[in-house]
Amino acid sequence: MSANLRTLTAIIVALIPSIVLTFVLIEIFPYTGLGRIVTIPFTICVNIGIIGLGFLAVRRWGKKRSVWIWTAVVLITLVMTVWIYPQEGSPHIVYQTWDWIKGR
Repeated sequence: MSANLRTLTAIIVALIPSIVLTFVLIEIFPYTGLGRIVTIPFTICVNIGIIGLGFLAVRRWGKKRSVWIWTAVVLITLVMTVWIYPQEGSPHIVYQTWDWIKGR
């Protein structure tokens, strides 16, 4: 497999958790107004940038730490996906989820 194909495959695999989370957020929090049209492509672009920084970090610190780096990259992309997701007319989804956990 060529290096470009491996890189593309790694980017797609790293994006899968945030894309799945986006679909889950759309199902659970559908009232986004027109903000979803802007924020979903923006979220994907931000996450691709974070994944690119992950590639640079692996190159900088070597293969020995790559598992930790990629774990951090995936967690950061998931946090960014939740943080950027819009909610129209209600509190942000983080607050709604926290209230649901607390039982309010």
